Amino acid sequence: METTRNFFKSVSVLAIALMFGFGANAQDSKVKTNKLSVNVGEFYSLNLSNDNATILLDSEAKFANGSESTPITMTIFSSRKYAVTAKVSSAQFNETADNTSVSTNNIDLIVAKTSGNDEAAISNRTNNSLKHAAAEEIVASPKATKADVYSLVYAIPAANTSAFLDQYGKTITTEITYTLLPL
Repeated sequence: METTRNFFKSVSVLAIALMFGFGANAQDSKVKTNKLSVNVGEFYSLNLSNDNATILLDSEAKFANGSESTPITMTIFSSRKYAVTAKVSSAQFNETADNTSVSTNNIDLIVAKTSGNDEAAISNRTNNSLKHAAAEEIVASPKATKADVYSLVYAIPAANTSAFLDQYGKTITTEITYTLLPL
């Protein structure tokens, strides 16, 4: 009977050991998967480094040679291909001297690419003067970007400075609207 009891004890201990051993092995062999999703939204932004620009016509040299503003930086973020248009608010400057007018198309908008994706480009324009009747495309990209950077300069060419001669002592203004168009 003692042999049987020892046998059952040995078998019981062995069975318990095997249960724990198999249980541990069974847990190690289980495989779990996890599905990861990335939800990508559409984002667009157009930022200008300065909301105001000034062209100084305050010397004979500037009237003779023309004058231009300090560059403004335009930065584009777009999750799709894009185009940017520019449009001046009216055909004439505001706040001109009595009985006078100055056409806004006397101002050129000069656009230069500073950095960004290689495919972003400055648009071909017939001339650089500001347009008011319809917005004009100034830059475009056939692919998305995190930071396409352009330099914008407003210039009065020497040939156009005479239009401003009778505005002495005045600060005349207009507004230019830039629009980012996701394509």
